Amino acid sequence: MPVGNYSAAMVDTAAPMWIDGDGSPVFGWLHRRADGCSRGMVVICPPLAREHNASHPALRALAEALVAVGFSAVRFDYYGTGDSGGNEGDDDLVDSWLASIGAVVSYAREVGEQHVTLLGLRMGATLAARLAPELAPLAALVLWDPCPRGGAFVREQYLLQRLTLRVVGAGEVPEGWTEIPGGCFAPAVAERLKRIQLPTAGHVPTESPILVLTRAGDAPAPSVARLLDAPNVTHLEAPGQRDLLEVPPSDAVHRTETLDAIVSYLSAVAPADEVVVALPVPSHVLLQSSGGRSIAERAVRLGRNGLFGIVTEADDPKPLTVVFINAYFDHHLGPSRQWVELARRWALHGVRSLRFDTRGLGDSPYVRERPAMYSATLVEDALSAAETVSEGSSNVIFIGLCSGAWVAAVAGARLRARGVVLVNQIYWNKAGRSLDSHGNLRRDDDPIAFLQALNAVGVDVTLLLALEDLERLRLAAGADRLERLQAPVAEATGGALSIVPIDLLDHNVLTYSGRESLARHLNAVVLAALAPAAGRLLSGDAAAAHR
Repeated sequence: MPVGNYSAAMVDTAAPMWIDGDGSPVFGWLHRRADGCSRGMVVICPPLAREHNASHPALRALAEALVAVGFSAVRFDYYGTGDSGGNEGDDDLVDSWLASIGAVVSYAREVGEQHVTLLGLRMGATLAARLAPELAPLAALVLWDPCPRGGAFVREQYLLQRLTLRVVGAGEVPEGWTEIPGGCFAPAVAERLKRIQLPTAGHVPTESPILVLTRAGDAPAPSVARLLDAPNVTHLEAPGQRDLLEVPPSDAVHRTETLDAIVSYLSAVAPADEVVVALPVPSHVLLQSSGGRSIAERAVRLGRNGLFGIVTEADDPKPLTVVFINAYFDHHLGPSRQWVELARRWALHGVRSLRFDTRGLGDSPYVRERPAMYSATLVEDALSAAETVSEGSSNVIFIGLCSGAWVAAVAGARLRARGVVLVNQIYWNKAGRSLDSHGNLRRDDDPIAFLQALNAVGVDVTLLLALEDLERLRLAAGADRLERLQAPVAEATGGALSIVPIDLLDHNVLTYSGRESLARHLNAVVLAALAPAAGRLLSGDAAAAHR
């Protein structure tokens, strides 16, 4: 069925799951028909880094469209990425990515799928092509805009990061590491990735039909052109790839004609017969055990709108829950996967945490129109999420970034939460974003009034601000008024305010050093909340002790 005619009311039944990936769990989404019938399973290998985030809606739409013509499909995160296990700093990361692909294919075959197709986008296509001979026989192989060489990909991503940064300084990245948008490659990883190349026609499965999609209007790279000469290869052009991959993820747009072409091709080459496949879908996973404490994650649906979230907790959680709220266009992973890493770190201390997608974002249900960036609807999403997983408002800390910080503050005041941590908040009007005709803050967008409302209901506030955002705050509020608001409160019921400037933090948390600095400060805030002697959310002594 053409993707252009697809609607969310189709027969697709999607479920989050974890697959055993040789000792480290691989997170994925299984898309299947409600009756369990399948013409075969399509394993979708995503791109890397920022391209993975940008293509998320496209790959979700593709999986759903495949189900509409009788297939099952799995979207997944490689080891050390997304919600899968592992860390980006591991030296054997590239081999672990290949192992993740193998684990998903093994899962498909173990549950009885008779026809498995491997489909990859960009570096996902290159990795899939490299691994395809070992995974044969395959029903088909689809290489969508494959990267000819890993070295070119690393160089492109490094240059893109340099062009994107607004904060650049010496010594920000560990020696030998390569910083890219959304992450960082250890030296061994970058060198291994540089050696990955698209295989030649003689090194791909000759018994499988292969579809190669190249960028419309561009001559294929020589290695791709040589691959097109293989007799079992069909070549199509994919329009709009730059609009999908070479823009910020918030601006990414996928072309339905490309998805339609992939679906039509696979529908034509796949066997028409269907089998009923009983697919186990484990919705929780044991991540690790450390110091006698087991850390687990579970997928949850939140509130009446069924928002998607992941809870990370120990087997003996303490009564403290952190709720992460993203910037408007970012889904539940947080900036550079920050929320995933922090959630797992804090679980070792007994902190429960929740990362989730708001309405119409990431893997939450579709909506006809996404809520506005500063809206009561997003506040309701945050409140619904917190009330679903927490043990009372006095044990909730909201952490929000940019527009998500505004949501965190308003939700925190409504819930009378224990505290809120607001990272790089810009706008302070309680009714939402408030600008004049020139794009400047209105006079009634008063940070003091906004923060006093939190103080009045006993919510402790920590502002973590890049220097540019701190200057914006001082101009809007006035330095004297800020100092008075930070003074110790006379009434024990009042909330405290702490303002922490972070000189290496870019507004979008793009740099490695900014990410690490933010993590240290967030770690101090949350662990201080666990300290028995901490009378406030953040005390200087408690924070220093945990840095």
